[in-house]
Amino acid sequence: MQSRKITAAEAEALMPHDGRTHWLTPFLTSLAVGEAFHLVRADWTWRSRGPGLLVSRMGKAQGMRFKVQVCSDGSGWVITRLS
Repeated sequence: MQSRKITAAEAEALMPHDGRTHWLTPFLTSLAVGEAFHLVRADWTWRSRGPGLLVSRMGKAQGMRFKVQVCSDGSGWVITRLS
């Protein structure tokens, strides 16, 4: 059995966000204007939608603009902060 009781420090290390936001949100909000984030396809778990929906909703809520582009080799997406 792999499941086990863990300490508070281990729980903090495993769960870096509050659980109400997507794990990608803190990475994107920390980007400076002009910086980019490479999102690997294997890390994206939404089956029918790409990250464009999340980025669009987050941009409207946070007042930021992003551009999402598909990598030419099919490995994932590049998300660039515009403003």
